[in-house]
Amino acid sequence: MPFTHLPFVSLDWTAGAHPLETKKLVEGQPVVLLEFAPGFEDPNWCERGHIIYVLDGVLDLVLDDRTERIAAGDGCRLDPTTRHRAKNPGNVPVRLFVVSDCNSVLVTLAKATRTQSMKTPDLMRLRMRPFVRAERVAPTSSGEPLAAHDLY
Repeated sequence: MPFTHLPFVSLDWTAGAHPLETKKLVEGQPVVLLEFAPGFEDPNWCERGHIIYVLDGVLDLVLDDRTERIAAGDGCRLDPTTRHRAKNPGNVPVRLFVVSDCNSVLVTLAKATRTQSMKTPDLMRLRMRPFVRAERVAPTSSGEPLAAHDLY
């Protein structure tokens, strides 16, 4: 299917697995809007791959060897098998957009790089490492892959 509408505005927030977590799921899609209330700290390790974009607040991602802080407007990519846990270190809710089927997303990104014009201003570039913070760069015609949010 070449187009799938993701109707987040019309979806209700539902309870997550943790009492301080709510989410909006689009059935059959690998995307979710999450909200973690202040004090949220996931007790469980996750090893799924994700592309994450923080909409509001601050997210801490606890990795095996360090903690990465991602603020509103920033994003990251986690490879599958990279152990991580989410935490809200702030006193306001953190909201994030998450894509969890990273293997198919990365294939889509590679295809988009070959077909999409590189004239879009302020493209995001992702470097391929187990944990990657997205950084804003000037557009180039070098064939760098597009970030997931450039496709939506």
